[in-house]
Amino acid sequence: MDPENQGSISNTPQPVQLPTPEPAPEILPTAAATEQQPITSMDQTPKPKNNFLVPLAVLLVVVSLGSLGFWAYKNYLARPKPLAEEGLPTPTSEVTPDPTANWKTYVNSAYKLSFRYPNELNIETNQVDTANYVQVIFDKSLSNSFTIKASTKYPINQPKFLLDTESTGTKNINGKLWSVFELPNGSLGMQLEENSILYSIIYPVSEGTIVDQILSTFQFIGNEKPVESGISCQYNGRIYKNGESVPSGDKCNTCSCDNGQIACTFMACP
Repeated sequence: MDPENQGSISNTPQPVQLPTPEPAPEILPTAAATEQQPITSMDQTPKPKNNFLVPLAVLLVVVSLGSLGFWAYKNYLARPKPLAEEGLPTPTSEVTPDPTANWKTYVNSAYKLSFRYPNELNIETNQVDTANYVQVIFDKSLSNSFTIKASTKYPINQPKFLLDTESTGTKNINGKLWSVFELPNGSLGMQLEENSILYSIIYPVSEGTIVDQILSTFQFIGNEKPVESGISCQYNGRIYKNGESVPSGDKCNTCSCDNGQIACTFMACP
């Protein structure tokens, strides 16, 4: 220390001037920070909801269910129908007894003929072998009597004529076509050639029903099966004998009369 200045040293403390702190540098947000922090809007007003979405969803559900129902209905219509809906005959509940079941039976082996006739009818048989015919007369004493004749000898053109009268048509009885005649005396006639035998019947118009029943029992011995007993069937206004075929209504199945009931096969048609 300089001796010269020792006496001038003051004991008064001198103020010390501290350095002024420098202000902290301002940190600006970087571009990355700006992108990561979305600006929050101060508007807190609630936004309106999309109320149309609910009706739209309901409409879509309704349309879907409607489409599904329509598809199911089309499939129902397109499904194969049961045979009962295609016109196959159903067994009739009406059971009609065979009116000929208990009738008397006439058999003539020589003329290959068999048939049934009502019990109340009386018959007279004239068999003339030299003339090659047999004649069965029903109730000869009555005005409405009728006859059945079987001949083994007759002219070639005879099946087309009866009492010089030409046939006016045919009638199917048990699969046999009988020629029909309208005779001059007002009677009706029927004629059939079978096994080289000519069968003829002449009857009054009033006896048409009973004659049809008798002819329905005709059997030509040696060709046909015996008449089967049992209960007949009625279908579409016609009577079918037990065991007789019944129209099925299609080409795939077969039906028959089975003791009063119509029995059919049930096969699906292609």
